[in-house]
Amino acid sequence: MIPSEAAFGGYAETIIKDPEEYDCLEVHGVVEEPDGSGGTVCEVNDETPQFFSVYAHLKLGSVNCIGDFHTREDALAYAESVSNKYNWPVHTF
Repeated sequence: MIPSEAAFGGYAETIIKDPEEYDCLEVHGVVEEPDGSGGTVCEVNDETPQFFSVYAHLKLGSVNCIGDFHTREDALAYAESVSNKYNWPVHTF
C-alpha cells in the first residue's frame, strides 16, 4: 500500500539492528499494484514510480525497506545519510 503522509520518511534505526548483516543500500522507484486477492503489494518500478524507497541490502541476498519518499532526491539524500553512518555504498537504479 502507498505509505500515508505520516509514513513517508526514513526509519533505518528501527530496521537495522545489526549493521554487520548488511553491505550496501539501494534506491528504487516503487509502485502499488493489485495483489490478485483484493489487496495491494508494492513492487519495484524504476521506470514509472509512484514514490521512491531506500533498501538496506542483506549480505544473505534480500533487502529491508528503511524509508519511503515522495521524490528520488529525498530518497537519495536519506540514503547518503545512512551511507555515511555505516560506510556502505549506495546503488541507484
